[in-house]
Amino acid sequence: METLIIVLAIAAVALVVYTAWSWSAALADVSRGLQSMGAGLKARLVLSAAPGPIGSLVKTFNAAAADVQARAEGLD
Repeated sequence: METLIIVLAIAAVALVVYTAWSWSAALADVSRGLQSMGAGLKARLVLSAAPGPIGSLVKTFNAAAADVQARAEGLD
């Protein structure tokens, strides 16, 4: 029984670490994309996959970046 509790605790910690890492990577990619757009450069799509609300943010950013790029090209 004690072994099971230890294994479950290790699995829970691993899941938390993985989620934090994937969220951090996705947010860093979104930040770089926003900086590119702010500098007037073409925004690159964020390829990082993240679960939950950060994943929704990435999808929304990619859609918005494509829309902004299309509008900017229409102005040229």
